[in-house]
Amino acid sequence: MYASGAGIIGLFIFSFTVVVPFFIRSIRKDLYQVSFYAGTLICFLTEMNLEGQYGVFLYVFFVCWFNDKQLLKSEN
Repeated sequence: MYASGAGIIGLFIFSFTVVVPFFIRSIRKDLYQVSFYAGTLICFLTEMNLEGQYGVFLYVFFVCWFNDKQLLKSEN
């Protein structure tokens, strides 16, 4: 119910950010990232984890952490 305030555009942006990591080759090679994204995708299908601040914090923290780790790998 709370997410419906974002509308169709919010649905597309959210779907894009959840599905696209499965198509990036460097992410598919990392077992931790794939398991994180697969686990969160399954949780998003069954529960409303992003409804509260705690769920948003955990999701954004790990996404940022994995992206930072990916950037450090590409620099070396």
